Amino acid sequence: MTAIWGKISSKEIVAAVKGHLVSGDPQACFSGFNSDSRTVQRGELFWALKGDRFDGHDFVSRAVMQGASGMVVQKGFPVSLKNVPPIAVIAVDDTLRALGDLAAWWRRQHVAKVVAITGSSGKTTAKEMTAAILQVGHKTLKNPGNHNNLIGLPVTLLKLEKTHQRAVLEMGMNHKGEIARLTEIADPDVGVILNVGMAHLEGLGDIDGVAEAKTELMDKLSPRAKMVLNGDDDVLMKHAARFDSGGTARHAFTTFGLKEGNKIRGLNIKSCGAEGMRFDLIYDGNSQPITLGVSGVHNVKNALAAAAVGLSLDEPMAHIVKGLGSFSGINGRIPLHPW
Repeated sequence: MTAIWGKISSKEIVAAVKGHLVSGDPQACFSGFNSDSRTVQRGELFWALKGDRFDGHDFVSRAVMQGASGMVVQKGFPVSLKNVPPIAVIAVDDTLRALGDLAAWWRRQHVAKVVAITGSSGKTTAKEMTAAILQVGHKTLKNPGNHNNLIGLPVTLLKLEKTHQRAVLEMGMNHKGEIARLTEIADPDVGVILNVGMAHLEGLGDIDGVAEAKTELMDKLSPRAKMVLNGDDDVLMKHAARFDSGGTARHAFTTFGLKEGNKIRGLNIKSCGAEGMRFDLIYDGNSQPITLGVSGVHNVKNALAAAAVGLSLDEPMAHIVKGLGSFSGINGRIPLHPW
């Protein structure tokens, strides 16, 4: 695989982002990537991102003075760097779009199986539970915190190394089309939709609008990928039905939940107070007792989603039991927040 920081060249990056090398050596390599001029290290590639309240182009000179070996800027940006060594300058139409394009290319250079998780609530917990399962047997990458947007997810993917075997990515949403773009970038092997709730309604109209936006994940998912859905969520399942034409689903579906009919099901749920929860994980006619170190039925559902991912990736049940048993919550989170 060629995507290794320290070996990836300006020429390769230009090709991946469909950019133009304004100046510098096309064979020049970078030690890493950074979009924060305050923390740029010597040899890194500085990416000038523009947001509603900031513009990385305002800090290009500072990044270079701190040792950046190259920069990615918007076409038309007047690069004028006096008294500094010549560096690579790559111009693109849109630096945010180009960041996603580079992350998508980087992802394809690595063999890690990628899991993408979205939903109106529970994303971070389900991501952490899933990672806890997968990292029992594999080196696993995950988004830090809730870095789940069009900046955070690509930045996470650009940390993929050849030793990673799994990656678990949380996908957030602020507007229609965002999940579709994130799915294009991540190209998941397993996609998960936890639920559809009364969140992110601005610009989406109603809960059906939210469901349409969340199921963009299914719309953009590769035919080779698998899909995990909350079978207890009637609104979600109604919208998921549009991907099942004539009884032939576009993707292999696995549903999880508490109700009958789900492939992955939780039964005999028992609260153990401060010690957490216990329940039986039912799958393919088998039953496995699970102990969670966190409270709440909503966390049982998060655990079912994580277990469904593990089973979709052929993880041994022992790994699922151990991973879920090791999860003890997320610092700073209220234990009993609603599903």
